[in-house]
Amino acid sequence: MRFIKFILLFLVMGLVVGENYITMTYPETREIHEGDIINVGVLGPGQTIPVRFSATTTRGGRFGDGGRWDQIVILSAPRGWKGFDSKLYEDPLQINVKADPMAAEGDYSVRVMAVDDGNADRMGNLTFTLVFTVKHDIYDFSVEPEHVSVGAYQPARFRITIFNKGNAPDMFVISSEGLEDWVFQKTVYVPERDYRTVVYEVVGKEEENYPITIKIRSMNSPLIHDSKNVSVSVRSDLKSDYHAVNNGLLLFPTTESPIYAFIGILSNLLR
Repeated sequence: MRFIKFILLFLVMGLVVGENYITMTYPETREIHEGDIINVGVLGPGQTIPVRFSATTTRGGRFGDGGRWDQIVILSAPRGWKGFDSKLYEDPLQINVKADPMAAEGDYSVRVMAVDDGNADRMGNLTFTLVFTVKHDIYDFSVEPEHVSVGAYQPARFRITIFNKGNAPDMFVISSEGLEDWVFQKTVYVPERDYRTVVYEVVGKEEENYPITIKIRSMNSPLIHDSKNVSVSVRSDLKSDYHAVNNGLLLFPTTESPIYAFIGILSNLLR
């Protein structure tokens, strides 16, 4: 009877020793075992998402008290996608997965493997699948105000807010159409699940009402783009020129700054 108990205890200990796993720490924290299928998160076409793992464990390994994974490697990825292995012996271990810039909406699977180099900690290899969800509606975009009045050669300023709803960062290019000879682009980096607000300027030379289209596009994919319609009124009367000073001038001598500051205050009194 004692012999049987000893055998059972030995088998249980063997199972505990062999319980190898890895912990994903980003974009979320969860424990992963052999053969698991893990939904990582949402990204847009062409975006690159980092996935991080803890190199150390507290169970499994040579003596059952844990060990260390030395690298994460990409085994397979969908056509048009790119996978980048982690560095050897780094902690945390980070792989990067880049979606196809022309990827259609849907779920895409990437097979990866955690490696114990030389099986030094008796961890062996751990293979699992990461699932990435591609969406084209990956951002929110707004422009304020819808209309600006300025004087000739003075900047009309619009506040542009881009909210990134996905799990991967992106770079956006802001541009506009509607003003002849005005070609100005601005780039903005928007982290994952975060937003950025920037000021974009247009300048009109002649007294006129200008319909303006402000456009954004992702630097990672031609599929990610949007536009908003706004307008600019360029006026040459004194009151409009006073109001335009509040929007700033492109260039003026510093000695004249107090004068323009006074004009800006006066324009507010005239509203």
